[in-house]
Amino acid sequence: TLLLGVIAFVGGGAGGAIVALARVARPRWLRILAAVYIKVLQGLPLLILLFLVFFGLNILGIAVNAWTAAAIGYTLYGSAFLGDIWRGCIEAVPAGQWDAATALGLRPAARLRLVIAPQALRIAVAPSVGFLVQLLGDRLHRTHSSGADGQQCDIPALGSVRHGGRPLFLVVLPAIAMEHPA
Repeated sequence: TLLLGVIAFVGGGAGGAIVALARVARPRWLRILAAVYIKVLQGLPLLILLFLVFFGLNILGIAVNAWTAAAIGYTLYGSAFLGDIWRGCIEAVPAGQWDAATALGLRPAARLRLVIAPQALRIAVAPSVGFLVQLLGDRLHRTHSSGADGQQCDIPALGSVRHGGRPLFLVVLPAIAMEHPA
């Protein structure tokens, strides 16, 4: 659980940095692409994302074990949330700091690296730690929670489950029911 959380946070952090930079980039198409990525992954329940990664890759012929699929799913999930958190932290730096960096004659990359990023990192500590706690807590909940029928829902144990020719909705619908109990 801890190792998967660390992998998700490190991988999600790398992806989140790219997403955050894309969200504050000048090209409009890049900002829109990053916003769509964030909206889709934040709007998708984590358990459904894990099922889609595991079963989707296996259906496409890319054999992955459950642990790798969980690491990919958690990394995608983390990158969307951390990207949005860090974008907010970058935008929280006062406009005067951006103007001062411009007045110093710094190019956009140097402005971000030398003036804005150090201040944004200081702002980002609390929400990033909060997300890590939530991510680890969610991971613990996913691996040790019971389904509606009282059976354990253990994500790493999905490696022993195969699609077996059954329609994918027979696998995804129970996951939706577990994610949104009545």
